[in-house]
Amino acid sequence: MMQTANSEKKELQGYVEYLELEVEGVRTYAHAFVMQLAPYQLLLGRSWQKGVKLEKIEQENSSIEIKISDLGESRKRVVVPVEGVEH
Repeated sequence: MMQTANSEKKELQGYVEYLELEVEGVRTYAHAFVMQLAPYQLLLGRSWQKGVKLEKIEQENSSIEIKISDLGESRKRVVVPVEGVEH
């Protein structure tokens, strides 16, 4: 069982270690817990955010962008607009 981001308790269906995620050319990895009928498609937690040194940038027009880093050899950083977020 796992407590989800919306405070429900759900049964886990599985676990994936080192799931490769690519965001605008930045390759990252996360450990993923799999559950049936989750209220979201993918939820990246604090450990992933810390690993990519995520920065949240709030624009004057109320839009949000995030900046993430590839901590590997390339040291690449990208800024990605975030859609569908309520704040």
